[in-house]
Amino acid sequence: MATIGDKIRELRLKRGISQEKLGDSTGISQSYLSDIELNKGNVDAEDLWKIATALDFPIWQFYPGYRSELPQRRHHEIRD
Repeated sequence: MATIGDKIRELRLKRGISQEKLGDSTGISQSYLSDIELNKGNVDAEDLWKIATALDFPIWQFYPGYRSELPQRRHHEIRD
């Protein structure tokens, strides 16, 4: 199963973006991006959000088992 780091690397390469350019657009150092892609550490939520935004990729799709549709909510009538 692909890790978050694997997915970031795959998306970055598909879009033809270097680690340096991604780092410049996110404010994340190239060495930290490299560590993330090589699964040498955990990426925090804020940095993952920056990366997902820069790659134009919904953040929730980084997680296995995501659901593309939210369950339907039942609306309850409010009575006086």
